Amino acid sequence: MPPCIQLIRHAEEPDAYADIRGVDERGHPDNDALSVRGWQRAGALVHLFAPATGWPSRPPLARPAALFAATDAGKSRRPWCTLQPLAQQLKLPVDARFGSEGDPSALLDAVRACDGPVLIAWRHQSMADIARALAGEQAPRAWDADRYDLVWVFEPQESAWRFTELSQRLLAGDH
Repeated sequence: MPPCIQLIRHAEEPDAYADIRGVDERGHPDNDALSVRGWQRAGALVHLFAPATGWPSRPPLARPAALFAATDAGKSRRPWCTLQPLAQQLKLPVDARFGSEGDPSALLDAVRACDGPVLIAWRHQSMADIARALAGEQAPRAWDADRYDLVWVFEPQESAWRFTELSQRLLAGDH
């Protein structure tokens, strides 16, 4: 069982109403990837979870030993894109076998089989389902649709998972 499970929303996405377009990792137009601000957050996550000093300085955050990203039948790659800079830094693969809709049991079975800390990037609509499957009633009922700057951390206790919510505090405007 992992010593902690960390859950983040994918980084900022394109917004047609605000004329914010998506780009791929090379800067080419791609509305199925992240916005420029999203790529900034993805890069900054490296310093949050894998700083040069070796271990995150903000407990209970932990350097991930395994990375998971939601995948869907659609073309969106945002959760995977969000973890790419961190995956490259840590030389870890991103496990994208699990869809973001429906029962999170298969995802959580894979996560619980990990020996080290886990980081999951997911879509906000389904994150409360994962949280409730881990922490029951103490978990939030929803992820705020306007927030990209949170980390939900779950640490195993004797009979349950302790829940903590932290702000990433990586980019201007983060709470």
